[in-house]
Amino acid sequence: MNTLPADLITHIGNGGSTCLLLKVIPVQPGYAPFGVTTLDATVVYDDGDEITYHASMGADISAWQRRSSMDIDNAETTGLMPTFDVNSVTEEDLRAGAYDRALWAAYLHPWDNPAVPTGLLRTGEFGQLRIVDGEKWTTELLGLTNKLSQNVVRQATRTCGATFGSQPFGTGGGVVEERFPCGVDTSSLWAAGEITALTDDPRYAFDTDLADAVGTYTPGAIKFTSGRNAGRTYEVERHIMGGVIILAFPLAFAPQIGDEFEIRPDCTHWMNGANGCKQHWGSEWVLHYRGFPHIPTGEQGRLNSPGASG
Repeated sequence: MNTLPADLITHIGNGGSTCLLLKVIPVQPGYAPFGVTTLDATVVYDDGDEITYHASMGADISAWQRRSSMDIDNAETTGLMPTFDVNSVTEEDLRAGAYDRALWAAYLHPWDNPAVPTGLLRTGEFGQLRIVDGEKWTTELLGLTNKLSQNVVRQATRTCGATFGSQPFGTGGGVVEERFPCGVDTSSLWAAGEITALTDDPRYAFDTDLADAVGTYTPGAIKFTSGRNAGRTYEVERHIMGGVIILAFPLAFAPQIGDEFEIRPDCTHWMNGANGCKQHWGSEWVLHYRGFPHIPTGEQGRLNSPGASG
């Protein structure tokens, strides 16, 4: 919990007016920070980055759950859909998830007295941003203690739990670093490609100029280098005949013929099979497999009886 400046507390105690400023910092590449306010007029505030906080999108923030314990504290905010270009914020971007999991900071601003300092209330990250009735947007404002609800210990699973391509802590260079890493160097696996034709549902599947054998990128990862999806990476579910790529989740924006990308194989996280650990590591797989493939499993009949699989 942040402590407000003494002058701001005095200002409030003397009946001075304040408003909330909500700064939004997208984590998706290519999107600039923007701000919204509960005030009915635009506010310009510089917290190291001078940002205009717009009233046109509004910001109706519910009460924060303030606890002395380490329980999750959060709130929810609702705003109007942008009716014009606000710091490049568009309805299409909101619907495409450009601001999901964005970082945020909330300030208490004495708009009627510029001499009084602005106070930082809370920081955290957005949940998934949702569109309601086509007229407004809403999202959770998750506090920093939300991270404490995530599992941080290694799970005992039959499949490998390492992120494909992860490296030991301290490797650097922007790679994923984990305590129990995969170790595969994926930098040489990327191949360039281009969309050559669109399917009936192009956000899920499209034709490419890839000439690799069917299944090379099942599963895989695809990173767009041009077009509306540039800078975004998606999970490839299947690579089928004719160079057709089928994604596990839809693209944020509909692709166009000529959009360029880079693609590489991923790992199934099983020790055997195509794109399994043995294919990537050969005889050294046992040194890199972060699963427990020999965990005994119950018989199917017992598993179908609740409580009988212990």
